[in-house]
Amino acid sequence: MMEFLLFSVILLGFWYPGSVFLLDRGLKKAYRISRKSASVSGLHVSVIAALRNEENNIDGLIDTLTGQDYPLYEVILVDDNSEDETFSKAEKRIKGLTNFKLIKAGENIHGWGPKKNAIDWGIKQSQGEIILTTDADCRPGKHWISGLLKHFSDDTAAVAGYSPLIFQDSVTGRLKSLEALASGILSAAFIGLGKPFTAAGRNFAYRKDIYLKLGGFGRKGKAPAGDDDLLLQEIGKKYRTVFAFDEDSFVPSYPDGGGYIGRKRRHFSAAKRYPPLFIIMGILLYIMLFIIILNLCYGIYTGKAEFLTAAAVISLLKISADYYFLRRGGNLLCESFKLHDFMLAELIQYPYTLILQPLSFLGGFKWRGRRL
Repeated sequence: MMEFLLFSVILLGFWYPGSVFLLDRGLKKAYRISRKSASVSGLHVSVIAALRNEENNIDGLIDTLTGQDYPLYEVILVDDNSEDETFSKAEKRIKGLTNFKLIKAGENIHGWGPKKNAIDWGIKQSQGEIILTTDADCRPGKHWISGLLKHFSDDTAAVAGYSPLIFQDSVTGRLKSLEALASGILSAAFIGLGKPFTAAGRNFAYRKDIYLKLGGFGRKGKAPAGDDDLLLQEIGKKYRTVFAFDEDSFVPSYPDGGGYIGRKRRHFSAAKRYPPLFIIMGILLYIMLFIIILNLCYGIYTGKAEFLTAAAVISLLKISADYYFLRRGGNLLCESFKLHDFMLAELIQYPYTLILQPLSFLGGFKWRGRRL
């Protein structure tokens, strides 16, 4: 039994760097495709933002969306049954802005997650050929729309953009920002491999006609989250997707510091609806981390050096692969990170993966004052 434990950690330990090597190839391919993208001119764009209790963010969002340098766009703000002054503040703020529209999310006839329902109501009211989604705590630059539209050639169905998380300088803030960077890099890598996996809904674009052909968010729409990941995965099964490396297309997000656990539980809630390939990869990572811990504990308990050595070597291989991949991806996305933050993130990944992720599949959770 103990020999099997030792063999398993070695086998999985070498599987992981191999997977990262494959992802690195996807990352490079996605970057090459992004640089070669030929834009299509004259596309009408509808920017949609679902708003839920965003009275403190709505002014900043509207300010950034009024200053876009793209000529053909409208903005549709969808109030998702807010319990504060979001609707009234937005209503006053957009008076006189002819390309802005404020609506309330209607009846959820599909039984989709609330945010998906709000976005769908926005799409129903939209006139654009291209749908762009963002969030109230985002502050896109004036070249955002034109930056994303550069990547829409005739056969492009969706473009995933990078959205860094910006916090006040602190250890927890830097760790959250590093996690957002890792997510963006993974998004690009899987798109490059032809297996679109994840996207940031706060910087996501797709063709309206493709969305309608797919039946909107479809049968996976009941998940509380997934207005980005699950939709991208469905689009990627039949159509071409691209990742935008153009810095003009980046959308920084300034979330408040609270609600992190709830946010991650909401994100993980969509994972059970992922395609089998991604679920298997997640299970293998979980098993690898679990077996590393078992080898470490057994080695300490028995004093057998081979178990301690195996745990140490495989951990070092994982850390080296992660660092290489994040550093390369960070360079392509014009981002940097501190080595000690990276090492802390590697350490935290064990309880994060082994404890938080399984808990995310159990029961409901509260998000923005709503039980999901």
